[in-house]
Amino acid sequence: MGGIRRVLEIVTFDGLGMEISVARGRLLIAATQALIKLLEVGELADRVEALEATLKPRIVKGKR
Repeated sequence: MGGIRRVLEIVTFDGLGMEISVARGRLLIAATQALIKLLEVGELADRVEALEATLKPRIVKGKR
């Protein structure tokens, strides 16, 4: 996800340097939405990983 985030950051910073226009506004809104979604997905992945780490010992004990 780091590579995708870097691309979005580059697009956003390039967009900030553009002339003020409808296209610039759309670009910045789309980049912001994509960054928000990326953060949400990353946060959810971290939470799932933490839950799996917590529950794994219980699951292993249940199979014995």
